[in-house]
Amino acid sequence: MDSNLYISKDSFGGFNENELLRVQKIIEELELTELIVSKEWDQFSLSKKIAEDYSKHLGPFKVFLKKNLKKLKAQKTTQQIKDVAQEDPKIFENIEFQDIIFDTDSLVDESEIPKIKDEPSSSVDVSTAATTTRNKNYNNNPSLPNKSMFKPTTKQEVNNENKKVVITDDIGDFDFTTTNQPIKQSNPTQLLNYKDRKNIGGIAYSMNHNEELKTDPSMKEKKSLDLKGAGEEFYPIKYHRDTLEQRTKVLKETVQSNNYRFPVSLECGEDESIVRSVGRVWMYDQETMLSKRFYLLGNERDSSGGSTSIFSLENNIPDYSMFSGQVVMAESKKIAGSHFYYTNKLYYPNPLPFFSPRKECGDINVMVASGPFDLQKSIPDYTPLDDLCNAVSNKKPHILIIMGPFIDESNIHIKKYSETFNELFNNLMKKLNDNIPSTTKVLIVPSLNDADHEYIFPQPPYVPSVNLNSNILFVPNPFTLIINESFTIGTTSSDIYNNLLSKTHFKNKPTPEDIFNMIINQNNYYPMHPAQVPIAMKYIEHLNFPSFTPDILIVPKSSPIAAISNDVLCLGVPPIVGNKSAFGSYAELTITKSKQSLAFDNNIPVSKRTIVNFKNI
Repeated sequence: MDSNLYISKDSFGGFNENELLRVQKIIEELELTELIVSKEWDQFSLSKKIAEDYSKHLGPFKVFLKKNLKKLKAQKTTQQIKDVAQEDPKIFENIEFQDIIFDTDSLVDESEIPKIKDEPSSSVDVSTAATTTRNKNYNNNPSLPNKSMFKPTTKQEVNNENKKVVITDDIGDFDFTTTNQPIKQSNPTQLLNYKDRKNIGGIAYSMNHNEELKTDPSMKEKKSLDLKGAGEEFYPIKYHRDTLEQRTKVLKETVQSNNYRFPVSLECGEDESIVRSVGRVWMYDQETMLSKRFYLLGNERDSSGGSTSIFSLENNIPDYSMFSGQVVMAESKKIAGSHFYYTNKLYYPNPLPFFSPRKECGDINVMVASGPFDLQKSIPDYTPLDDLCNAVSNKKPHILIIMGPFIDESNIHIKKYSETFNELFNNLMKKLNDNIPSTTKVLIVPSLNDADHEYIFPQPPYVPSVNLNSNILFVPNPFTLIINESFTIGTTSSDIYNNLLSKTHFKNKPTPEDIFNMIINQNNYYPMHPAQVPIAMKYIEHLNFPSFTPDILIVPKSSPIAAISNDVLCLGVPPIVGNKSAFGSYAELTITKSKQSLAFDNNIPVSKRTIVNFKNI
């Protein structure tokens, strides 16, 4: 083994010594860390399907790293701060995260700092592994963090008893202010105080709030609600590793097993030059735009299952929206003597019918809120959750849906809390139990950003270790609810809205209705693959809608939105506490008996007889 080689062979499985030395040189040249480069290689090799001859791929891999260098250096800096804080917790004592200012000229804004998710308990502790490696190879590896980087220099400015300590390292400056005075920046961001928020309880967004829809207190449903969950249970779950071949096989098989229906038949009649193919859109490669070249996984007309025939959209298609993993029917002309098809029409699956038969039901009031709920201080502060409980207590809705995270993994202070995650979560549930009327059914939906819950999708429900009233219910993520056999609500706390918005190829500028329409047409709460969430292929069928389309679809979103797509009422619910201490809103819904009339009418969609108000916390 070369004495100059200090990176671990385990970080780059299958590499020989020469290849490891080349990787080590890349790490030194780009001033990154072994851990970051190893994770990026895993993603790069997976996307490129690299299984051998690694040497010839290291050049393109270096280019890939350079394109993302700004983001990767931000990850390095964030990890360095965590490592140093772990070695010496007192070094950042009395310093809030909001008081750490990154030099925008040399690095990134605070908003660009990536949030690091802790690995599951069954995995290796990354911070411990990094510390061990750093101690072993400290003198040889310049890319590893040095605690002295974060020690104050001798330069201090003292003014009116305010000490400013300037701390520098090789990639940026940090400015720690040890008082609560406003922080001076070249482009200052106002630090909001929760007590100073404006327009408390005011309406931030509304829909169907007109004279055509009226509520009558006498029509409010007075009977106890009958709530049923649709779909089969999939928990307790078991973790296992999905290989690339296994994931591809499942994605191909589900195209046929889900039995999608399209507006036209698969057969084209007498015109033999036209071929219709059904499959799951899959990228041709990382560089080519999806609309220019793509495969259709699960295409039965392709003897290889979709990995041979290549499709390309013609430019004259007036409108389309395409994302990887989407099930479509492509109407194409085949180029003679080849496996290439020019597609001139795309058809999307028909939505499933709505729940039926429906029973008559009075007006139902529903409230919806999304986490996080804590103010991210050095001690737990869930004042916004207290205020939400007060709003629920005053409104007394039939149903309250609360989506996580409850213990937000992006909160850098949670490891300092005196309570364990389990104790903190149980205390939050007690708060809901003690402050919300027993007549309100409370549905707790977990989130992938919950620090104390399973990091797998779909997610099983929380199992608290505390006694609670029977009105506190724990449901999986995603979840479909049937209320009084009258209407249905589908909920997921995954960030599918933003994931689709950022990864879909649109011919025209999309509207919120377009984004929601893609979810509804795919009959699935998370139809995108490769996913940006940890989907377990063993449980992928549980991401499908049940045998019907929900009347109301609820997802998280950075700002409030209500839209009607395919007669489905679609809601984007903002977090109660957002980024940079911005404060959000909760949704209030009133599902009335009918529109313009108090007579129950099955023909009027729930979306058109529901009043929606988003109110500021």
